[in-house]
Amino acid sequence: MRHGQSAKILVLSSVLFLAAVACTGPPSSESAVSSTVPPQWHIDNEVDATCRALEGSAGRVSACFQLAESLYRDGCSIGAFREVIQEIDRTPVNEMDLRKYGCRTTFQSTTTTLTTDTTDTTSSSSTTTPASSATTTLTTSTTTEAEAAERSQSWVTLTDATHNTDIIGLYPMVDDEVLDSAIEVFIETFLERHLPELDANPFEGYRSELRFRIEPMVINEDIASFRVTGSAYVAGGASPTQFIEAYVPTREGLTIDPLDGFTDGGKRLLELVTREVLGHPDYNASGSDIDSTSIAWIPSVDGMIAVFDEYEIAPGYRGAQEIEIPWQQLADVIDPSGIYESARTGQLTTEPLLSLP
Repeated sequence: MRHGQSAKILVLSSVLFLAAVACTGPPSSESAVSSTVPPQWHIDNEVDATCRALEGSAGRVSACFQLAESLYRDGCSIGAFREVIQEIDRTPVNEMDLRKYGCRTTFQSTTTTLTTDTTDTTSSSSTTTPASSATTTLTTSTTTEAEAAERSQSWVTLTDATHNTDIIGLYPMVDDEVLDSAIEVFIETFLERHLPELDANPFEGYRSELRFRIEPMVINEDIASFRVTGSAYVAGGASPTQFIEAYVPTREGLTIDPLDGFTDGGKRLLELVTREVLGHPDYNASGSDIDSTSIAWIPSVDGMIAVFDEYEIAPGYRGAQEIEIPWQQLADVIDPSGIYESARTGQLTTEPLLSLP
């Protein structure tokens, strides 16, 4: 990254992660499939053109796309995105009340870099600690600050520039020795899958970049469910590739097939997802393109999320796609003695979860 560009990338990265403080999912709707409710402005042509036009490294472009997603998930209209983008190059970006755009929370940003430092967000003053891996303790969305501190849940910022690839990651520690260890093992295998291709493409004057964020969706006595989002940029390439993955272990830390909780092996779920894909005007997939083994399945409190890779069912500018099928539509095929037993009433039980910092 050229020195003159560092401040702009710094601010945008901060904006991205703090914009998502209280994002709990796409705007609610009476529609059966919440992720297909229009308008999905965060993946439209305007956002695509705006982000790709930003000057700087691929990290700045990637952060712009993720900022749009974070604002959309907080219920904001595209007006919020336009206003924040206009403020990006001001240092620092002041607190902005975006509720006029439908946002559920007040938007706030600092100028703390996420690639080399971490800021204690529980304090009114910014205290940065240079580190390759640093922990920031946060309150959860459903507990008091004291209770959160007692449970020792925290976010860890991981940075690594020892490869030909800059790695910037954010993942949770959930105060469970087995799960915390399982998350770290998952990260190791995740990096082993992504780094070889990124490291093998050195390009003079540029570095590859891998960004990821692991977000807890459900943690209960049977399973944990994590949504892994991020982007991978190959040095010298035109733009980063967006991705969404799933990580679903048992409380013993063993990775499981999310479809094991259905008496029909997920047949009904796949039928409902296929119906939504084929009925969506912007998707270009055929029925033969939809295979349960190529879909990342993420259990959430409200339903099962099906994730399709970039280009798989939609044009590339739309990025990876998600479709959520409510548990109510799956109640009669949920195994009554299986991992989703509690979801037969409409919601999958969960312990209090860390909100995104």
